[in-house]
Amino acid sequence: LTLFTGWFFYFNIHNEYVRGPYFFHTQLICLGFYLYSVYLPVKNRNLISRRYLMAMIKFLIPAIVGISLQMMFYGLSLIFSSTSISILIIYLSIQNRDLERDYLTGLYNRMELDKFLSRKFKDSSKLWGALMIDIDDFKNINDNYGHITGDRAIIKASEIIKNCFHADDFISRFGGDEFVVIVDIKDEEDLYKITERLQGKFDNYNRRKESPYELSVSIGGSLYDRDKFKNSDEFIHFIDSIMYKNKRKNQISPV
Repeated sequence: LTLFTGWFFYFNIHNEYVRGPYFFHTQLICLGFYLYSVYLPVKNRNLISRRYLMAMIKFLIPAIVGISLQMMFYGLSLIFSSTSISILIIYLSIQNRDLERDYLTGLYNRMELDKFLSRKFKDSSKLWGALMIDIDDFKNINDNYGHITGDRAIIKASEIIKNCFHADDFISRFGGDEFVVIVDIKDEEDLYKITERLQGKFDNYNRRKESPYELSVSIGGSLYDRDKFKNSDEFIHFIDSIMYKNKRKNQISPV
């Protein structure tokens, strides 16, 4: 329409670009789209990990800067270039996500777990603990129903575990049919409650009989004690030994 009305821009008799009377309206419309693109993740922030939420919010910064400069200084055209920078921020976040995620379950992988634990060991400001979770009789599922069904069992177990925790809790696939969860807690009692809640989730799944097999897990857990564990390997080995002890006893309770 602006070709016929000159509402947003036009070229004068000297073939010079001139802003039209509604030029600022187009900028505000663009800004509205940007703001809405940030409003959606903020609205659904409880479903999004904090690290990805921040990347989505930072998406807005280059765009606002570009629009503001273009509105203030005649002759600058920065909307598209600033939008490209914003998209690049999201792209890099997605690329990083692919590097740190397990391809089958979408949970964090072992490499990211090691890095996260390294950061946790340096931060003594919060009380935190970890759970080692292992699928019971997983070999029988593979032997009786095949490896494709076994993969589906791992995916379903990861979904049940993920639904038991908040978006900011760290959940990783440790390897094979084992998972590790790192969670900030108030006291040791919280670890017991989390374990009971997780077992309840698996019990509910089995009651619905959605698969020809039952899914159950053995869990070992502990609070992190700086004086007791020298490094993350010792801590992981400790909760792993508790998990196997509980598996042998058919008793699931963190120590």
